[in-house]
Amino acid sequence: MAVYRYNVASPLTSSRFFLQERPLYGSDRLGMDRKSIETTGLTSLAHNGVKPTPTADSQLNYELKDHLGNVATVVTGELLGLDGSDVDSDLDFKVPNVTSYSGYEPFGSLLPGRNYSAASYRFGFNGKENDNEVHGATGTFQDYGMRAYDTRVGRFFSVDPLSREYPFYTPYQFAGNKPIIAVDRDGLEEFVVIRWYDNQGQWTGNTVFKVENAADRFFGTTGLLYLNLTSNAANRSLVEPMYDASRVGETGTPFTNAVSNPANGIVNNSGGLLNGVGFMRQRPAANRIEQESITAVEQKLSEARQSGDLEGEVRHFYPRSKFINFKHDDATLDPTLDIDGDGKSTGLELDRMVSLMNANPDYNITLTGNASLEGDSQHNQNLSTRRVGAVRSYLLGGGVGAGRITTGAMGETTPLSTAPNQNDRGSESINRNVQVSYGVPRQNR
Repeated sequence: MAVYRYNVASPLTSSRFFLQERPLYGSDRLGMDRKSIETTGLTSLAHNGVKPTPTADSQLNYELKDHLGNVATVVTGELLGLDGSDVDSDLDFKVPNVTSYSGYEPFGSLLPGRNYSAASYRFGFNGKENDNEVHGATGTFQDYGMRAYDTRVGRFFSVDPLSREYPFYTPYQFAGNKPIIAVDRDGLEEFVVIRWYDNQGQWTGNTVFKVENAADRFFGTTGLLYLNLTSNAANRSLVEPMYDASRVGETGTPFTNAVSNPANGIVNNSGGLLNGVGFMRQRPAANRIEQESITAVEQKLSEARQSGDLEGEVRHFYPRSKFINFKHDDATLDPTLDIDGDGKSTGLELDRMVSLMNANPDYNITLTGNASLEGDSQHNQNLSTRRVGAVRSYLLGGGVGAGRITTGAMGETTPLSTAPNQNDRGSESINRNVQVSYGVPRQNR
């Protein structure tokens, strides 16, 4: 936003009003136009046919940033001539006019003896605006939009609105405590979360990417754009153009155009999302699995900026079925059992299920009981029903609502293997289980 200055005089009718500075933007903020324009008494900034006085090169400030977006150096548009020899007074070459430079400690404090400023510049660490009046020192207090940050201690002054998603961090942490490779944005970037469904309406996975071009966000600058799409060739062909159009280097609004084209079956004739196809949420509403994908995308983008890679990042998540195993002719949960020998005991798998369901309240779970081919078919049917009941009771005891659990028992009708049982980890024993699969009901809002 522009900055104005009001010079108070006596009498007040002699006071003057100035347009002091304006930001320069490309795909990001490039610097500031610091030409002062008096606006006292003006009702419009229209030129009225009079060519305005151009901004002098010395009044244009350009930012030179590092891989994290820190403003390392500020130069003007003016080049200074220098004499490179001692034998004449001719100007041999030109150099930039540096008005400030800053070296930063990892969490943003200025390095003593490694900073200089000939003209006050408002932006610094992470490209954020400094408010030097708070502590009376340069660069110690910064505005991050949603929160304020103290570079001296590397902590925010208020709780992270996403702190529930990161219980392993202090709610005041900055950049995941990895300031050398990560940055902390204002929490308002728009991410696209595509939930894929098959023709029977069953959830089959997610795709997550970030719309990095702030000028090309379908719903503005905030929140999460959810798209519920049937997994078919036509819809899958939409994802790559959407993702390609979302990257920083793209100009215009190709992503918005890709979403809002009525031919793709996503929006209605009024430009809104079709009922059942999509909805918008504020970012903290993401469930844990989606938030993990969002965090991974953010991390990769931060790392990519170090190498100048602006290709973007996309994450796909596909749910995999789990199996809770049982001993021969038994429906009792044994937390130490590890029939498939993968190092993950039944107790560990059950606890992970409860944790996953409680962290993702919009998920549901389907339990399907199975039994081996040994013995009477009716006995095996009853055995698989009891096994499902045991797992269901464990989930209920862990706080998972009954309405989120669907059960079924297949007995010996859907064996994973028909090979004969050889030992406790043989082929036949893997049929003694409850198969666990997750789903996300298709939502309109």
